[in-house]
Amino acid sequence: EAISAAVAAALEAGKKAPAWVVGSTGLGDGQRERLTRLAKATPVLVSSNFSMGVLALDHAIRSVASVLTRLGYQASLIERHHQHKKDAPSGTALLLEAGLKASGVPPRQTLSVRAGEVIGEHEVAFYGPADEIRFTHRAQDRTVFARGALEAALWLVEQKSGPTYSMSDYFKSRIGGGAS
Repeated sequence: EAISAAVAAALEAGKKAPAWVVGSTGLGDGQRERLTRLAKATPVLVSSNFSMGVLALDHAIRSVASVLTRLGYQASLIERHHQHKKDAPSGTALLLEAGLKASGVPPRQTLSVRAGEVIGEHEVAFYGPADEIRFTHRAQDRTVFARGALEAALWLVEQKSGPTYSMSDYFKSRIGGGAS
């Protein structure tokens, strides 16, 4: 439990602790609670995905999901990752599912594929009686995640402690929506 030990050391440091950017889908309740406590002393951002493209996809899906549902479309989610990935569905798929549910449109199905060396691909498809509309994000290179994490870290050091931030907070600040 390296993260627990690191959070404990940061909590001891108090206000002297640097801002924290945490990228993980496997945090337990105890770890989340410790990060929430740490956020009271220093800015903390937790995310399962640091790609601005994924955040734009989530934003787009939230914008159109209820309209498409009213028009008779049903949503499904397919996510593909390399054969070594252990979690299924991925944290990103769970993020997109949450966006659909928040729009009142739970997906009929979420399918996880683990094959080859796929970096990450997420597709939300809306199926109508005679057509379909697909929204897809495909990572072509892992630097997209590192770049997003670095950009978020630079933003985070300017934020106040208190809440635990998410990449959605950073995304909203980039598109003019402020932090939530």
